[in-house]
Amino acid sequence: QLVNMEHPSSNNLLDRVKPDQFDSIGGAYTPKQALRKLAETFLHPEVASLYGIRPSHFILHGPSGTGKTSLVRAYANMIGAEFEEVPSTKIIEKWVGGSAKQLQEIFDNAYLSTSPIVLFFDEIDGWAADNGTQSGETLQALRVFQQQFNRRLAENPHVIIAAATNCDIDDLPPALVRSGRLNPIDVPLPTEKERCDIWMTLLNEYHIDLEIAGRERDDSKPFNPVSDLSTVGSYDFTTLSQLTTDRTGSDIRQMIDSALAVCLEKHLASGEVQPLTQEILVAVIKQFYR
Repeated sequence: QLVNMEHPSSNNLLDRVKPDQFDSIGGAYTPKQALRKLAETFLHPEVASLYGIRPSHFILHGPSGTGKTSLVRAYANMIGAEFEEVPSTKIIEKWVGGSAKQLQEIFDNAYLSTSPIVLFFDEIDGWAADNGTQSGETLQALRVFQQQFNRRLAENPHVIIAAATNCDIDDLPPALVRSGRLNPIDVPLPTEKERCDIWMTLLNEYHIDLEIAGRERDDSKPFNPVSDLSTVGSYDFTTLSQLTTDRTGSDIRQMIDSALAVCLEKHLASGEVQPLTQEILVAVIKQFYR
């Protein structure tokens, strides 16, 4: 039996809020803004209710590698919620009725929660796509999923449903993405400016100690590649961004990993520390486009 099904108060929710993880995700300016707004609605339910607005469930759609899972994790972190990922492979069962039963059990367990929880259905198109090839098994699972929005989610406001798909949003059943169910949020390929941000964010994440050209470093202060390199440095982020047109954050991370592997190889061959230079990055990028 469910307990404490009243919407959690603002004060209780704000006690659970953690530092903003959206700042650690490069690019994705528009989806981050949309998710922050949804989080504010969840964190301030009394104010939102004055305008007839309820916390919204959502689905992120866009190409693979654009950071959809990281965005949902950041949203869950912002509202102080537990994050539970449900891959499509966990839903699809070979036994008749198994998928619907598995899905119902996942929801039943979530409804017992007395604190915020985000159920994240990754690659939801694996069993919910409206492409005319659905089996009776996946149709049963889809019916169970849609039934949750009719009544049970309203009973427990602690539960937020999030989903992601690499497919076109039009490939999903219209009833699933209409108002009151999953609010679609587009996560497109990064723009040139966003790719600059991704390069800077990822290099900072890797804690790469860069040599700043024409400027003496104060070793008594921690080195911050993001702030330092935004003004002067050995990297031309505009060039790196222009060379990686139509590439995702996942692609850029892979390029940096490959470039670091080159640095390691040079270090082992020479016995000297090999800094990660613009030249090494450009060479690696060109290999990716062959």
